[in-house]
Amino acid sequence: MAEERVPIDQKIQRELQKHRKRTNIGAISLLKGRELPDGLSAGIVSSWLSGRAKSASPSLLSYVLELWRSLPDASGKRTYPLRPGRIHITPAMIREMKQAWERTGVGPYALVTGSKMLRDLNPKIVSLWMCGSATTARKEQFDRVMEAWSIPMLEERPTMDLTDKHLQTLLSLLEETNFNLPLFFKRDQYAPDGLTLNVVRGWLRGTTKTVRKKHYNYMVKILTQQRDTIRANRLPLDQTD
Repeated sequence: MAEERVPIDQKIQRELQKHRKRTNIGAISLLKGRELPDGLSAGIVSSWLSGRAKSASPSLLSYVLELWRSLPDASGKRTYPLRPGRIHITPAMIREMKQAWERTGVGPYALVTGSKMLRDLNPKIVSLWMCGSATTARKEQFDRVMEAWSIPMLEERPTMDLTDKHLQTLLSLLEETNFNLPLFFKRDQYAPDGLTLNVVRGWLRGTTKTVRKKHYNYMVKILTQQRDTIRANRLPLDQTD
């Protein structure tokens, strides 16, 4: 369902202009290098500043306002405190989220879409926190996210996010064993339902970000067994003469 737009009245326009002047940061510099919510661009922010746009998406407007409010003014002194209930996303909090992801194998998207207690959250907001694009958050939302990540049932979720570490494990095993994936899937009769050559190719190409745990674990098991067999059949160097 589309968001109901909010009017860009003079009060909002003046606040946007005040923050631009206070920070000496324009729309392009404000958004440059950040992972932005869908639909947001420097052109849209500029249209709010100039008054060309008469309405805006409330989530996009809130994102821009909170971002500008969180920045110090041009002299380095912060003059606009956060609204009640909001907190800064600190490096320690980012580390805490990344550790939770690594511990559970559940990334931001899978966490938010799979948790009943986070149904009101946009899955992208947690990713924005983690990459530093969003510098503030509602405290109660952050607390709920960390609580969801701490639930033991996360360990039993059928899916997981395919991290760089998971992918590197697969690539290393494939390289060491010189594993023939097409031949394997042509002959193997015990692969879990839904695990196909194209599925694994999607992992390796990076086009698939969320995988079934049993699929990933099965491939690691097969590749590890193949690697161990190869290593066991190698003669030590001092026995080759």
